[in-house]
Formats: sequence, structure tokens, C-alpha cells
Amino acid sequence: MIAIDKSNGSYQLASEPPIAELLRPCKDCIGLNCKACRGTGRCLISMDSADVFIIAKGPEDKPISIGIELASIEDLISKLHTKRFQGFQHPNMVDAYDVCYLLSYGRIRSKGTGIEYSIVPGKWKQFDAGGYSYTYKALVKILAGPALIDRFNYYNVESYQDAALWIRAVYDTWNKKWSSHESFCVTYQAPVTEARSSKGFSSLTPLIDLTTKRRNFLYHLASIPGVDFEIAYALSSVFNTTYDICRCDASQLSKIPLRERHGKRRMTIGPERAKSILYFLKGH
Repeated sequence: MIAIDKSNGSYQLASEPPIAELLRPCKDCIGLNCKACRGTGRCLISMDSADVFIIAKGPEDKPISIGIELASIEDLISKLHTKRFQGFQHPNMVDAYDVCYLLSYGRIRSKGTGIEYSIVPGKWKQFDAGGYSYTYKALVKILAGPALIDRFNYYNVESYQDAALWIRAVYDTWNKKWSSHESFCVTYQAPVTEARSSKGFSSLTPLIDLTTKRRNFLYHLASIPGVDFEIAYALSSVFNTTYDICRCDASQLSKIPLRERHGKRRMTIGPERAKSILYFLKGH
């Protein structure tokens, strides 16, 4: 199942052939002035967050929700500059969907100390937000933030038509049987090996007993500098996402207990380690 938001900038997707063939026709369409389909001839809905909503197949073919936020590169830079994306759209989508994508269309390039953008087939324009000019490096850093903090993926395509094709490809990929993702499933079913024993993977509870989602979360946490598997296990017992971790302060994080091992006294994460974890996740 796929649904398209009826707001400006997203409802036009319903007119793109790769998406239109997936949507139900608007039975009561009255043409261009139809409020239900906005003249696309396809059923649209109103959504609080995201422009595209997909119900897909997750592990064991259980349903998961996917949200896709679509924006022109000009609109995206503006949202990032005003903090609308970071403060409103990002947290709302993370709360609403299992998997989130941010998709922009248009071209962008470095120009001197600033950046230029172009919405195909338009001309290149200098981005200027009230006299403030982004560097290309600063923009990339901002866009990388959501992926570092939580399960948010950013992609860019050249045109609106390419965006429709990209969304259709995501829809088709996520609606395959989970077992048919042969190369992809290796990531989700990674076995415990001696290569991971330095972080304690082989000495604790077998990962096969954990859910796939939590097992992946453990791998992610254990990749943080200074975090071994024991600390990662403790964090995943309390939090579901890294976004949840970032919402607490160092004092709360420091008091999270570690498991007893070989009769040793039960320890906690501690204030220094807690500060280090938050510093890495928040990027400051």
C-alpha cells in the first residue's frame, strides 16, 4: 500500500506514471477543481508528517511503515536553515514511521564560499538566506545529522520525475518477501564471529535470541568510540533508538546499570562515559 499527501509539492506525484498506477482512482473526481484528488484522478490523503506513506514488508514479512519526505533542493536548504526540518519534521517522522527517508530533487554544487542550486531544467542560482551563505561542507554536515542520530536516510535525485522513479523503486524493494533479499539479509543476520570477540560479542547472551531490530541497534551502539558490547547491551535495554538516548542528559545516562559478570559488583555507565556517548551522538 502507498499513499500520497495532498499538500503542494507532493500531490503532483500522483500524476507521475510510476506512482499513479499504484494509487486507487478517485471515484468522485470532478476534474481540476476536485478537492479529493486535486485534479490528479487518484485518491490522496492528508498527513501530519511525510509526503509519502508506504506499508511494506519487514523481517519475517511483518508489516512496517515507511515515511518519505520530498522537497526541492531549494526548499530543503530553506527548511534546514530555519530549523523547521530538525525541530518539527524529523522528530515527527521518527515517532510515526519505522523507516524514514528524506528525498530532495535538484542539483547542488559548491561555488566560491557558498553553494548554488538548480531545479532541472532551470539555471543555477546562488543560495542566500537573508545574507547568510552556507558552505558546501556545512550543508553536508547538516544533512548527515539525522542519519547519525536516528534511522533517517537522505538521498538526492536530479528531477521531480526521477524522484517518482526513486519512490517506486523503494516501494518495490520493500514489498518483496524478506527472504528474497539475499545480499541485504546478510546484514540483518550477521553471525557472532571471533572478529567481534574483542568487544565481547561472543561472551554474552547469543545475539540470535534478540530481535533483529535490537540486534542491529546493538551493532550500531557498539560502533561508538569507547562503547563495548556490555555498555551497548545496557543502553539497548533502556532505549529503542539513538534519538531516545540524545533526549536524556549525561546524569540520567550515567546511572544506567551494567550487568553483573562473574560475580563482580554491578557497575553503571558512569558520568565520563555518558558525556562521551552524548558528545559523539549529538556531534558537539
